[in-house]
Amino acid sequence: MNNIIFGLYDVLIKGKLNKDIDFSYLDDLSKYLISKKVNLYLVTGLLEDKCNEIIDLFSLDKFFKKENIIFINQEYLDSLSEIDKKIRFNKFKEDLFYHDDYHKVYFINNHKNLNSGNTLFVGHDLWTDAFYISRYTKANVILLKETLSYNNFFYKKDFKTIYTISSDFISFKNFLESGKLFDYSALNNFAHKKIYGQMVGQINFGNIDFGKVVEKYYKSKKDINSKDINLFKDSKNLDK
Repeated sequence: MNNIIFGLYDVLIKGKLNKDIDFSYLDDLSKYLISKKVNLYLVTGLLEDKCNEIIDLFSLDKFFKKENIIFINQEYLDSLSEIDKKIRFNKFKEDLFYHDDYHKVYFINNHKNLNSGNTLFVGHDLWTDAFYISRYTKANVILLKETLSYNNFFYKKDFKTIYTISSDFISFKNFLESGKLFDYSALNNFAHKKIYGQMVGQINFGNIDFGKVVEKYYKSKKDINSKDINLFKDSKNLDK
């Protein structure tokens, strides 16, 4: 791996899962990565001023270079559709510390040196981390065992092809030196079933144009990025 990107909430600090997190292993891990010439990033999904508050509060700048601590900027906001801009505006209005789960995808895709299989994203959520990253970027993903979740609810089932890791230096070191291959087929199958299960249950609707059904479904969900509308338009490629 040439690059490792950490998420923030429920990865390094307490988030929606309301679980205390020990990130003291970052001291040894950051030194190890420097010795291996691996770049270390932190993608916060926060607005700049709130990002700086969190960094100062938890002294995360001890582990991440200032230029590698990523926050939401105007360029990202300008790239959004009008629907997405409205969603973000309302979210930030409700909570100044709201973090945008899709921003990491934009960040990776807009940095050629990061958008490759040599980049590893460290997250916790099967949907907003593993699925978003594996679906929309070329980067790979591992999830933390202690805060493994699905849509920000604790999730205890095991995906055999999704790697999970304990939050300690030895576990990270062993994983990085193992040369493991990544396979997201189980995750994709899981995502297909979840989306279609929510929309149409167990009923077989034959030749219905599921693309239009999906688009209508996503447009009705305020918390879903409009780019997700294209996720399953081609129903012919669905895993059975």
